[in-house]
Amino acid sequence: MDAIVLGRKDVGEYNQWVVCLSQKYGKQQYLMRGVKKITSKNAAHIEPCSFIDATVVSGKDLDILTTSYLQDSFTLIQQDYVKRLMADTILRIVDLLTISGEDGQVFDVLLSGLYSLSTDSVVSAVRWIDLFMLQLCEAIGIVPVLDRCCVCGKSRREMNTPVLSALHGGVVCRGCVGGVGKSYAPKERLYLLKNEADFHAFMHHHVNFHLPQDIFDWGDIEKWLK
Repeated sequence: MDAIVLGRKDVGEYNQWVVCLSQKYGKQQYLMRGVKKITSKNAAHIEPCSFIDATVVSGKDLDILTTSYLQDSFTLIQQDYVKRLMADTILRIVDLLTISGEDGQVFDVLLSGLYSLSTDSVVSAVRWIDLFMLQLCEAIGIVPVLDRCCVCGKSRREMNTPVLSALHGGVVCRGCVGGVGKSYAPKERLYLLKNEADFHAFMHHHVNFHLPQDIFDWGDIEKWLK
């Protein structure tokens, strides 16, 4: 089974829970026995941000991860502090946004994102994650419409002072919503589409608006890097 390791946590003295995302099974948590022993050959293969070939055996009450073979550790990411922090951020977001046993389609988005991050020259960490979030939103069915007004259907070129609305699902004509700052629904806010900072603020709000739990602001990565 091809899988990406999202995280792991200790269970007892030698065992660990390993959270994996696979295309076939989505996000699942597996128990790996003896992985913390000095003699274990699997410890290095289940680090977060590892792409592995895993063997799972179904037990009576839980699934056991018996072996894992490392397919890619994304060395170029591991060697770059900024990219490592970005990878940790998107892994955390994917873990928060996916439900156990579902969202297998997110696997392709995450794997593609990690390979892109490994080779891309990153100018803005926030901008890169914003674009990754667009792809992730598409995979989970909440992608915003950005090329036309969600209310009247006008193209972006025809729109006068467009705004971004999570309630309407993307770009909206100013006249179609009655003005920026008006309260339309709980949690709803409108954003002028002037610059990258506006787009980031909208993307973060859009994700939180459409999901039951609030997601941390990945824009804070710029503060973490200072």
